[in-house]
Amino acid sequence: MVSKSDNGAAIEFLDPAGKLYALDFMDGYGLGEGMIIHRGTSGHGLYEHAKSLSVALRFGSAVTGYWEDEDQAVVIVNGEQRIAADCVVGADGVHSKTRDYVPGYRIAPRSSELATFRACFSANLLVGDSEAQSNLEEVGVQDQMRRYITTGELGLTLATGKRGRNVIWQVWHKDTLALLQDRPAYSQVPAVVRHTPSEKPRATRSPLCPPGALEVGASCS
Repeated sequence: MVSKSDNGAAIEFLDPAGKLYALDFMDGYGLGEGMIIHRGTSGHGLYEHAKSLSVALRFGSAVTGYWEDEDQAVVIVNGEQRIAADCVVGADGVHSKTRDYVPGYRIAPRSSELATFRACFSANLLVGDSEAQSNLEEVGVQDQMRRYITTGELGLTLATGKRGRNVIWQVWHKDTLALLQDRPAYSQVPAVVRHTPSEKPRATRSPLCPPGALEVGASCS
């Protein structure tokens, strides 16, 4: 999975003119520390590893109860089967149901009041476009991430993933691209955005927003 993870040395923060004003060296992310990896890639890798160890796997089962004491942790499956173990790991994401069992009450999601318009697709779609070649300079080696911050807390991110094999763009407001059109940094944007597959969903996960706070094509972060 390491070879399929992202490998960015730093996040570059730039103004709309493309001037670098800050670097985040992403302490804690690196070989032996932590990794940024696509959730599907991670899940598939864990699945294949579990199969190689002859771990019993089951799908379509609901955890309907949980309790623990000093000696064991126990889950109730489908309201009837009791499974005991030394440890239970809850890894069901931002909308975790497991989390509710730990404190014993429902933790309500809170809106960040930000929306994210984004897309991720294969860097192969940029091959042959001379204006997009800067995004392919380190394919197979490491990733790049550049965040352009504008006034009014609007921002644009251009990045690569999986060691340059994927291209990602992201804006925090639907009008960000229009507001950047007259800025020097915008020259890099069309070469990426125009290759976004038309069928590519822009909303990559369910929103953590109050009803009515989100428009079609955006996802809350």
